[in-house]
Amino acid sequence: RVDVVTTRVDTVAGSTGGAWSSNDDPMLAQFDRLSAVCTCGATRRLYIVGRNALSMMPLDTITKSLPRHSYSDSKSPSSSASRSESKSKTFVPNVGPVSLFVGLKFATQAASTPGIGTGAGFDRPACCAIVGENAASSSSTVMIGDTAAFVVRNVSESTREAGFLFGQNYTAGSAGGSYSMALLQNPAGMTMNGTHALFMTDAIGNCVRTVDLVAQSVNTLAGTCGGPPGTAEGPLAASRFSQPWGIAFAGEHEPYVLSVAERHRVRTINSLSSTTLTYIGTATSGSTNVFPGGFNVPKGLALSWHNGQRNTLIGDTGN
Repeated sequence: RVDVVTTRVDTVAGSTGGAWSSNDDPMLAQFDRLSAVCTCGATRRLYIVGRNALSMMPLDTITKSLPRHSYSDSKSPSSSASRSESKSKTFVPNVGPVSLFVGLKFATQAASTPGIGTGAGFDRPACCAIVGENAASSSSTVMIGDTAAFVVRNVSESTREAGFLFGQNYTAGSAGGSYSMALLQNPAGMTMNGTHALFMTDAIGNCVRTVDLVAQSVNTLAGTCGGPPGTAEGPLAASRFSQPWGIAFAGEHEPYVLSVAERHRVRTINSLSSTTLTYIGTATSGSTNVFPGGFNVPKGLALSWHNGQRNTLIGDTGN
């Protein structure tokens, strides 16, 4: 858990170990090759994507007062005056026990199969998103990108049933169109924009795709699906990507902007201007913290806002 206000990082679940195991104490639970997390605000659940399983951990919202902090007044570079400020934050997650929600916990059982609970299987799932949040009926759906099977799966929160939404199981491709016709190569990242639009990166396909959940269709948003990697920016159709992975929606502050983490940088997709642009990083690998920054295969990506400022959190796997 990362608090962008206090710049504090805390472990909320997980311990050392090589295999998945549940535990009433989340700090004693074990996970196997975690790849993504997503939260359902309506049902207050945290979903954790592992090698072949989807785990669930309930979240309880509590009010927590943060301690007073002393810091230097930075209005002028030469100022050394210090002051303190009391802050409070509400809705701080308090986690509950970790349990296996859907899938199988052993690596030797990898297979993308439909079913309910432990009767279903995944094959190296990499990303997740929540669709149709509903606290009253727990009817939300957890979308899972099952990368090794080239499909997107749908898991019911209420019944724990896992099915196939689109893509052909273990058949790779780049075709768009209806759910029954669409093909994927590597569904690596996904995010929701409102209630009807799902955006997804295809890492091997080198493109960003959009999914209309009402029309049940899959189309290319930016890049050329199935084309070679590239670095071109500008108009969406002419843009090229190189292994795009993490994707995040800027939210109500910038409802027309998507951020995409690819091989060595983070880029933005602006739906108003229909263009792509490098936000941070360069076309080559690096590790510098000096703008524009250096990255080496960034995959995880999340956006948050504080005092009107965007905070971009990046999981830089190569560093």
